[in-house]
This record gives sequence, structure tokens and C-alpha cells, in this order.
Amino acid sequence: MKPLTIRLLNNDITDLYCYAGVVFFTTDEGDVYSISLSTICDELSKKYSEYSNFFKIALINNDYLLNDQFKTLVFGKIYKKFIFEWDKASKIIFEYSLDLSTCENLGRVSGYPIYDIKAYGFHLFVGHGKGADYFKLNTKNAGQNTTKSKKMIDARIVNISAKIGQILYSAGTNGLFTNSLIDENLTINETPLFNTSFKTIWSTWDFANYESNNKFVYFHNKTTKQEKRKYSYSNLDDEKTKNVISEIGFMKINSSELLKEKEIDYIINNNKYYYMILKNGDIKLVNLIKDNDGGIHLSSRRKLIFQNSKEKIISAKSGYESLVIESFDNLSLLKDNKISILNNTQPLNYRTYLTSIRLRKTITASYVGYSDLYLTL
Repeated sequence: MKPLTIRLLNNDITDLYCYAGVVFFTTDEGDVYSISLSTICDELSKKYSEYSNFFKIALINNDYLLNDQFKTLVFGKIYKKFIFEWDKASKIIFEYSLDLSTCENLGRVSGYPIYDIKAYGFHLFVGHGKGADYFKLNTKNAGQNTTKSKKMIDARIVNISAKIGQILYSAGTNGLFTNSLIDENLTINETPLFNTSFKTIWSTWDFANYESNNKFVYFHNKTTKQEKRKYSYSNLDDEKTKNVISEIGFMKINSSELLKEKEIDYIINNNKYYYMILKNGDIKLVNLIKDNDGGIHLSSRRKLIFQNSKEKIISAKSGYESLVIESFDNLSLLKDNKISILNNTQPLNYRTYLTSIRLRKTITASYVGYSDLYLTL
């Protein structure tokens, strides 16, 4: 089924991130704003009253689509009606005019352009051309009453990821840096964990550090369990574990040791899989296997999920049971071995929310003049 599209109309937005019932977004001058998803939902429900229930699912109760009881109800008694209404709604672009004067202004970060934003553990992290800043968010209302932004590092930060209390900062050829929410001062290590890093992607409590589009180093980490979690977290947006990393990368594995293929153009991972995009356009899926003795390897079985893609792929991100693909001409979704176009324009930024319970089936993307929220079924 085609995703639902909610479009936020505003010429100033360069990137956005949904967290704890709030949309955070940035401008090209480094200003950070927020607005609650419930505000957007209420206004859309007035404008498109026929589809108000879909807005509640898309913006407020997205996690219902992963709830067994909800699925039993929807895909049992009212399945045909639900699919019929979804199909109707997917043909409409639901527009919301976003006025900055009605939004909460969190402040301005210390540099631009902004390359990445990440909300985690009631902190908002912003990577930009002069380093990385963070805002500490209000645990009762994440979009209001935040602290002023604080700078943590001077190196240009192009990607930020976080899990299990650990935040990772990719600084390109300046290396990979980290800090932890357990440290209230969020002190970043001076010596990089690795010399080159353009992005990191988590795999349970481990992560892959990408040196290029087709080359990575797998960091196998040691963890310990705390009696009580030492930092705030959102039940529906952050993982619930009490584990913390006790040793980062006690074992490191180069991608050349894991992969047999030599013709890989682009590779991306999630918790369980690696997606390989080959130079001939084929897209393959391979399982990541973690042995009981601590060993890591990729399954010998490669599943062909799409053949001979004609698009030149710039980047890709793993979504929930799907792959989001950016090309020079569009942003598309590969799901159930089929590709559907989300937008016939190359985005400024886009992201998925795999670690979020609330937004796992959501994709967001920013374009010149507007931003889209896509809800997949």
C-alpha cells in the first residue's frame, strides 16, 4: 500500500526530527523550533475531517499499527474498509501551513550548515559545520522550557546516532567521537574511536562505523546492566534497556572479512540485516548472525529483493521492513520487493525511526519549501 503523506509548508525548514510527541526542525541559519504533533493533528482534523482517525494514527498513535490487538481488530472485522479508506487517503497530500511565529523557538546553535539532528534521552543533538550542540529537553513537554544550546566539539559533525545511553558523532576524516548520557557534562572523548567516520548505524548494542558507502568496521561492544537507569528516556521513543556500554569495540571486524561480494556500490545495516546495493542495480538482503560464543558473521544466503534498479543511488536508510532510497531524481520506498515513489524530488534530508516504538513506521523528509511525513502500513 502507498504511504500516507502529511506536508508541512514552510520555506525556512532544512531538517526535522519527530520525538516524544513533538516535531523539532531547523532553519538554514541554525535556529531550532518545535511544535507538538497533537497541534498539527488537531488542525488537519478540522481541515480534512473525513480523515481525522488517520491523522491520530499517523501522528499520535502510530504504534497502534504494531499492536497485535489493534491489528487483530483492523485486519479481522474491518480489514476491507480500513484498506479502502487508507487507499483513498494515500492519494491525497494533506497540507499544513507551518507558521514559525506559532512555534516554540529553542534557540540558535553555534554553527551552520546543519548536517544532522538526533533526539535521544530527552536531549536534542545538532551536528553542523562548526561542531555539535545539544539542548536538554523538558521531560514533561519535550518542545518547551529547554536549556540554551551547549557546544560539545569543534570538528564538523556530519552524522549523529545514539543508543544504550551512548551518542556517536561522525566527523568525516576527523574521526568518530562519543560521549554518554551517564556523564551529565556530556564530555566528548578527545581521541577518536576511529580515524574516519561518515555515519554509524546501530546493530542491537553494537554498531557499524562507515568509512565510505561500501566499507565499514563493525564495533562489537561489551555491556553491563545497571540497577536503575541513570538518565531520562521516552517510553515510546527510546529503547527501554538498563544496559550500558562498558567497553566500546572490544572486537572490531572489517567489512572485507564479512563480505564476499566485490561489486557493492552501497551497503546499509539495521539490527538484523545488511542491505547490499550492487553495481548492476540488484539489491540483496543478508542476515547478520551473532553466535553464542560472541562471534559475528553474515549468512551465506543472499536474498535478492529487487533486480536491476535503474536509479543511481545516492544514499539509503533502513526503515521498518523496508529500505528508503535517495536518488538524484526522487525519494523512494522499497517494501515487499516493490519500489514506490515517495516524492519525485531529491530531498535536502530524510530519516527513518527504527529505534522508536511510536514512529517506527514513519519516514520524514525535507525539501525546498516544505517537509513531508510519510506513514507506511
